[in-house]
Formats: sequence, structure tokens, C-alpha cells
Amino acid sequence: AGTLYKVGDGEAARGPETAYNAPFGLPEGPVSIAFHSSDRNGNREETKSVALFVDAGPPVPAFSADQSTFAVPGGFGTLSSTVSVMLSVSDAGAGLSGVSLAVDGVPAELSLAPGAAQGSTTVFLSAGLHLLTLNATDRLGQASTLSLRAAVGDTQPPVTSLAVGTPQAARPDGALLV
Repeated sequence: AGTLYKVGDGEAARGPETAYNAPFGLPEGPVSIAFHSSDRNGNREETKSVALFVDAGPPVPAFSADQSTFAVPGGFGTLSSTVSVMLSVSDAGAGLSGVSLAVDGVPAELSLAPGAAQGSTTVFLSAGLHLLTLNATDRLGQASTLSLRAAVGDTQPPVTSLAVGTPQAARPDGALLV
């Protein structure tokens, strides 16, 4: 009496049967399981089978910035306040349920069709250090996060002015007399 099973690679389950006596692991990818039980009187049920797809890993996110950037440890540097970010997410299993991008913890606009695996967006960054974070979740709820640091250089020229004391008068050539 007991339950016997065998595991296959997505096609029909093949090979020797194994007595079920504890939970067992399955390989990632398509899997088929055939099983049946019998009682102490030798009564045996018909063999049943089930097809599964095992997805053990979260999505894999990746992103990069446009050509106006240069590499720095852990990210990129740029002299431009406008950066185009290209992103992609792969999930060989269940498929994507959500992808989001945040800049310094604030959600960024992201044009990505539901279930799509790649896209791009333009982010506007002030001078200084920033953190871009790409989050991806698959349909099983498995999540992953990838962060990229951005260093934006100051490209704005300084603004100065001159205050001229009084009394003052203008010469015919426009120069001020103090």
C-alpha cells in the first residue's frame, strides 16, 4: 500500500517509479509527474499525471544609460541633466507581472507594455549623485532589484552681478562714473 510516482522532463514521465514518503524537489522548467496509489488489498487506482512548469528564479533586470555617459564604479557619470535609460528584464519562467523604475526613491515614468521585457525612458537629473532602481516581479511574486548610481556634473556657468555705488553718472560712451 502506498503511492508511487515518477518524474519526466515535460513529456511523459519515464523511468522507475519511486515510493512517495516525503516532499521532493523538482528541476526548473517543464516537468511531468505520473502517480498512483494502492491499498493493502491490492486495489490500484488508475495512473494520473500532471504537467507543471517550475520557475525557481526571479526576473533578471538590466539597464544602461545612453551614449552621453561614461562609466564610474557602480554606475555612470554624465555632464547632461537629461539621460535616456534603456532597460530589459528577462524571466524564463512565469513571465513578468510588473516592472518599475525609481530615481532617488521617487517613481519615474516608465513606458513599458504589460508583460514586455524591454523599454526606455528619459530621466532628468540635477547635478549631484543619484540612485536609479529597477524593480521587477514575475507572475509568481518573485522579485528582484537592480540599482545603478549616477553622478551628474555641474554644467551651469556661474551667474554674477556687479553693484555700483552712488553717486554715479554716465559718460557719453556708456561707462559709469563713480
